Amino acid sequence: MIRMESVTKKRDLEVGLNDIMLVFIGFFISRVSILNELTPFGIAFLGTYLLMKRANAALLISVIFGMFTIHGFSGSPYYIIAIISYYIFTNILREKEYTLLKSSFILSQIFLSIRILTFILFEKVLLYNMFVIGFESVLVFTLSYIFSFSLPIEKMYMDKANKEKLACTFITMALVLSGFNNMEILGVSLKNILSIMTIIYFSYYSGILMGVTSGVIIGMIAFISNTEMPFIISILAAGGLLAGLFRDLGKSGSILGFILGNGIISFYINSLGTSFLDYRELFIASIMFLIASKFIKIDLEDYFIKTSHIKKYYENKKDEIAIKRLNEMESLFKGLAEVLNRSIDEEVEYPSVEVYSLIDDISKKTCEGCPSSGKCWGTDYYNTYYNILNLVNKLGNGEDKEKVFHSIEECENKDSLIENIMEIYSEFKENKSFNIKHLEHRKLLAEQMENLSKIINDMGNDFYSTPIFNEELEELILKELKNKRMDIASLSVIELQKGEKEVLVEMASNIESFETIEAVRKEVTKNLGFPLSTDYTLGNLNGDKRSFKLVRKKRFNSLTTISKSSNSEDEICGDSYTFGERENIHFSAISDGMGIGKKAHKESSIAIELLEKLMDINMDKNLIIKTLNSVLRAKSTDEIFTTLDLSFIDLYTGKLQIIKNGCPATFIKRGKEVKVINSSSLPIGILEDIHLNIYEEELQDGDIVIMMSDGLIESNRREKDQEKWMKDCIGAIDSLNPKTIINEILNIAQFVGKDNPQDDMTIIATKIWKNV
Repeated sequence: MIRMESVTKKRDLEVGLNDIMLVFIGFFISRVSILNELTPFGIAFLGTYLLMKRANAALLISVIFGMFTIHGFSGSPYYIIAIISYYIFTNILREKEYTLLKSSFILSQIFLSIRILTFILFEKVLLYNMFVIGFESVLVFTLSYIFSFSLPIEKMYMDKANKEKLACTFITMALVLSGFNNMEILGVSLKNILSIMTIIYFSYYSGILMGVTSGVIIGMIAFISNTEMPFIISILAAGGLLAGLFRDLGKSGSILGFILGNGIISFYINSLGTSFLDYRELFIASIMFLIASKFIKIDLEDYFIKTSHIKKYYENKKDEIAIKRLNEMESLFKGLAEVLNRSIDEEVEYPSVEVYSLIDDISKKTCEGCPSSGKCWGTDYYNTYYNILNLVNKLGNGEDKEKVFHSIEECENKDSLIENIMEIYSEFKENKSFNIKHLEHRKLLAEQMENLSKIINDMGNDFYSTPIFNEELEELILKELKNKRMDIASLSVIELQKGEKEVLVEMASNIESFETIEAVRKEVTKNLGFPLSTDYTLGNLNGDKRSFKLVRKKRFNSLTTISKSSNSEDEICGDSYTFGERENIHFSAISDGMGIGKKAHKESSIAIELLEKLMDINMDKNLIIKTLNSVLRAKSTDEIFTTLDLSFIDLYTGKLQIIKNGCPATFIKRGKEVKVINSSSLPIGILEDIHLNIYEEELQDGDIVIMMSDGLIESNRREKDQEKWMKDCIGAIDSLNPKTIINEILNIAQFVGKDNPQDDMTIIATKIWKNV
């Protein structure tokens, strides 16, 4: 149960916006009457304010004046109750604590006692009068409890009171509207105008739920004394429903929705008769709504879904703790990387210990018990040691065994020595190979940990950035997109530093093609007034890809098209591909699994799926390839490997970077000129350590970068120089359209290879051009 302290005595008439609003509310609530004679609402509001807040003489005057406009001098009992209640709650009860229910009960008893006393002194005591007084006191008790949860009295940010607070606020607002009673200007009801305007306002800014809620409560409370109240409630509720439903069309849509709701219900009740609401009232209320919406913005979430200061403090504290933990994780991974690198350096720096141990094992196994052992390992120690060390060194360099062992003809135990050297050296070599492999894995792990520490550091920095969400732009753009029948689930406009903007878009369904993204980009660009480029990833792998980002366009645009052909009986292509943009870097990749069919597709799809995830976290290009190589080597013991052809285009500078692993050449078409970029590296996943060659090229306006799997180049087996043949084919195609070019290349490859077994074929073309 909520407890509170009575207010301290504070008699001041400070004038401010809140005080003016309070006086306004008190005046109109005190004018609300039941049966045109009972006006306890103003007293309940005054008493509640005194209980919850402080003394306010201006509110007392406004309440008395409001009741005076209804009763005149005949309402003196109400004025006396108001004055006595004000005195009691600001003087006698100000030092005591009361629960909310008890305070409301005290207020109702004061009202009951004084009302009965005034009846006894000034009027006849009848049973009906006693019944009316009892009803009023119950009403005061109920209303004081309702008012205590409404916004004009107290902003009680409590999770348990949010729903009650919303309902109580709407009831208070409806009572204020009821206070306009029969006020008219040129035959137009002010109460009707304000009621319509309020419902349209909440429907537009807060949606269908608030529209219907405000319509029902205002209709029930503000028109309770009207004999046509049920019909008016239906009109206002239906108007709020349609106004909220049509708000996606803008303010005019909400106005139209309310008018349609009024028309439908009025037609249903009166057939072709007149509406319960005058059309002049609808027109004036619509104009007032348009004016008010420009200057007044009431967000109900600010009032009803706020958290307390303590919760805010702990939310901020939670962010600080998260940042601290991220910094600790960054230091941990960075430290682990340094430890691993140090241990690797130490193992490389001191390899002689293992060699000493190797020679000791050979001498113990061969020379113990030999008659010449004392001479060889005594007076001739250094010469013997050097000879064996030299033998091991030559074997390690791959020299011929007969030539190597020719130098130990003098040894009395030569055959045994040769046999032991070969046996122990083989074990040593096998162990060394395992250690080297283990060392490489540790080296890769150190690199990954170091890169992971950088990623964590970037995440920590993101916590400090404070992006601003522009809700007005979001609503405007979202309405336009829905009006164009685009299947958008959500959209956020984020304002970053230096005035930059980003737009995050989530589609309601999976993105099937780049055309979907491009259509959204064009529409958002038109609404924002400046060009945007897309930040996305698309590939042939099935996945839930519904979201992408739009950022301010830089120097170059890019357009990527793909074409492919499967040549396995099950029509499953062994090639996988992906392309997209990340942070204004365009990337394309083709992975060709060895062979055709399901198994090849499985291997290539693993590479592409992992590549997409690594691109999403902005991992270093070199480390991406090394990570892919390590994962694929560890993944399977089968003799199946995959190639990877990867290109990056910097859309700021136009620089192209190509990384190749076991894949065919890449071609750059510049008009009729064609440039070839090739590599002789093995497929990814074969070598324990891969040495990356990154090819760089400055692209020009209109260049087309063409990447393909080896199925296309190897389709013409009659040609010895297949790269030159493909280069000539590309150069002969008279088109600047990347889609036309790749379709023509695919048709040529299928035609020339129709008499030979063919591999799967995949081709990607990316065209770039400068922004105007």
